[in-house]
Amino acid sequence: MSRHMAIVVCFAIVLMSYRHVTGQAHDVAKLDKRLTSIKSFVDREIIDIRFQISELKMTVEQMVVDQRNASAGSNIGGPFPDYGQGMAGVNQKQITDLKIKLNAHENRLNRLFSTVNEIHVVKNSSKRTAKADIEKKCDDRFNALQKKFEETAAAMMKGYNELKSHVNVKVSLFDQIHNLSQSVISEQNKLSTRIDQTDANIIRLEGEVNKLEVNEMVEKKERNEIIKNLKDELLQLNAGVKTKFDDRVKALQNRFEESTTANLAVYKDLESQISVQLKDLSKSLIAEQNKLSVRINQSDANIVRLKDGLNTLDGFSRAIEGLKRRTDKCCIDCGDPTPEHGTVNTTVTKYGTVVKISCNHGYVLSGENIVKCNADSVWSDSATCNPYDCGSAAPENGVATAPNGTTYQKQAIVQCNAGYRLNGSSVIECNATGWNDSVSCVIQRDCKDWYTSGFRDTGIYTIYPNPGVIFQVRCDMEIDGGGWTVIQRRVSASDFYKSWAEYKAGFGDEQNFWLGNEKIFALTGSGDYRLRVDLRVGGETRFASYQQFAVAGENDLYRLTIADYSGTAGDSMSDSNNKAFSAKDRDNTYSSNCAKLLRSAWWFNACGSSDLNGSYGGDRNVRGFVSGLIWYDWLGYEKSLSSSEMKIRRR
Repeated sequence: MSRHMAIVVCFAIVLMSYRHVTGQAHDVAKLDKRLTSIKSFVDREIIDIRFQISELKMTVEQMVVDQRNASAGSNIGGPFPDYGQGMAGVNQKQITDLKIKLNAHENRLNRLFSTVNEIHVVKNSSKRTAKADIEKKCDDRFNALQKKFEETAAAMMKGYNELKSHVNVKVSLFDQIHNLSQSVISEQNKLSTRIDQTDANIIRLEGEVNKLEVNEMVEKKERNEIIKNLKDELLQLNAGVKTKFDDRVKALQNRFEESTTANLAVYKDLESQISVQLKDLSKSLIAEQNKLSVRINQSDANIVRLKDGLNTLDGFSRAIEGLKRRTDKCCIDCGDPTPEHGTVNTTVTKYGTVVKISCNHGYVLSGENIVKCNADSVWSDSATCNPYDCGSAAPENGVATAPNGTTYQKQAIVQCNAGYRLNGSSVIECNATGWNDSVSCVIQRDCKDWYTSGFRDTGIYTIYPNPGVIFQVRCDMEIDGGGWTVIQRRVSASDFYKSWAEYKAGFGDEQNFWLGNEKIFALTGSGDYRLRVDLRVGGETRFASYQQFAVAGENDLYRLTIADYSGTAGDSMSDSNNKAFSAKDRDNTYSSNCAKLLRSAWWFNACGSSDLNGSYGGDRNVRGFVSGLIWYDWLGYEKSLSSSEMKIRRR
């Protein structure tokens, strides 16, 4: 290229020597300086391109080394088989970027060759330029060329800097690469070979330029000698030597044209070779790019399949970020899975750890008791320990209030409905298996129910023998196992000569009373009862026990059923079995009206062998019968008892 510039200058000098050799020699020196400046710029551009190609070559070689190391030291499957697929896409992008850079350098070389052609055009144009205005036109043309070169250089440097910055950013991504496929390495090796070929072509071009520079130096020396000789000869010229000078000028012109033609042929041949090689390289790169595109599509398909399997992630961006977080198993920590009020069997919380969760006493696990630390730093399940719920504390026929709830260690207050008694504590607490006390609301049908509920004091109690029936009774909680309901008691003088209605309803006080036939019927009609009769005379006591005892209703005249005697007082009531009750105003004996005769009320059988409702202390009537507390089989008819108690208990 510099040689062409020198030829143009020499040709311009010869043309201008016809007018004034001294002035034209000055112009030649000026043009030579201008072309030397342009030549230096072109030389720097070639060196800069070669340096950039070397940098790209080193970058590709480093990529190949890194990929080979990654392939040798990594397990493409491993715990994260999808990782290599994701990174393969990044390597293919880098290769595409390098191809773009090579195309840019190819275009840059083409622009340099275009510049050489423009210099040839300037030379030819200079040959055809007229005499006087050659200096101005040459200056304008060369100034335009220099400006174009400077603009081209600035644009190329800007593009190169951007390209270099882009390459540096992309190369930094290789710090994250752990696995590359052998196919990508093979493609990069081919690309490196192509770059080496391009580098060799550039070296060849540089050699050709160096040859031109040597020729230029020789021609410049010859040119200077010719100019010097011309100056010497022109000083001695006269009109007679003009023809000879013209011949020499024509010979010089022919020599320059031949040299220019030869150089143009060399340039064209070199340009043709480089163009063919660049076209071949471009075709190869396109073919390789198509192969890489196929591999990229395959990788994309693998990524789609991978995304379908990652159903716990919200999107591909989170999947990529999750993969980055999972570059090392030891870096994945799911945190402490221990729920509140619970325990775990290990303190390890790293990736793959399986933990068994247990709840403290009184708490129930909600969720899986076996959890695993997943690759997304999240446990496979979220377990909680909730307090055990005992549920409603209300017993049947009762209510319960739990102001703080019915869960573990909470308390409830239990109350029974009207007519029922609470069996158990009124304040209960929820423990790990249920309420701490089994409470119930029971109907106290008689004294046995009270006794069974834990009451052991003899005294007055309220009973509920039937729904809607409630009254108070005296309970004997001491004798013969306790739980006896007293239906008759005589311990001191009192009036027991009462009417039917009074015996039906009952009368008396705590010391001396008849419970009432209707109440006795209510009791004995609801279950199987036995009767115990405790008798005393002075300091001596005896008893009579009957395993069967029942009183019918008023419609059946409160008829008595009694049987199966045992005891120490003798059986004086068996003859009253199946007998109706009689009072002074209602005789059901169908004989002598024993109630009036004995001033009493009883289940008489021809006045019978027993009568515990007669006059206290004894009273002989006009017929010779004693009206008193009679128990014939112990005392006969002549002596009255000091006290008596009739009491019943369910069997």
